[in-house]
Amino acid sequence: MFQVNDLIVYGQIGVCKVTDVSVPDFFKDSNRLYYTLEPVSHRGTIFIPVDTDVYMRPVLSREESEDLIKMIPGIAAASCDATNMQELNHRYSELMRSHNYEDLISLLISIYTKKHSRLQNNQKIGSVDEAYMKRAESLLFSELSVSLGIPESDIPQYIAEKLSQKT
Repeated sequence: MFQVNDLIVYGQIGVCKVTDVSVPDFFKDSNRLYYTLEPVSHRGTIFIPVDTDVYMRPVLSREESEDLIKMIPGIAAASCDATNMQELNHRYSELMRSHNYEDLISLLISIYTKKHSRLQNNQKIGSVDEAYMKRAESLLFSELSVSLGIPESDIPQYIAEKLSQKT
């Protein structure tokens, strides 16, 4: 069970701070405990039962984040060669729901590769690619920001610098 002030990853929302573990006032007739979560990347409050099936885990440690960044060159692009938007959406959603950071990075590599290729032809990526790229970046960068103690906007540059040091 998570404790007050723990930083956790909650489903597709991303990093949240546990601000309370109790029975909220509006559920006083219940004996069920709830986490009160505050997302770190945006405003709002989430009330979720402690015994929910929604994916939750502690935020990566600094060491785990550094190790993840070191793994990036060895992660292959996801095979996302769907022929229609529905198939593409399904494949991307599948990768996001895995809650596996290698899958998330693999998805990003795939979309970045597609984006680079299309930019060379003076084209934009599609709306499905754009939406999933933003969601995946948000999940990854917000967690790395918290665990590494640097602003989220600095994460792409931080990753690039770390990877360039290896060569």
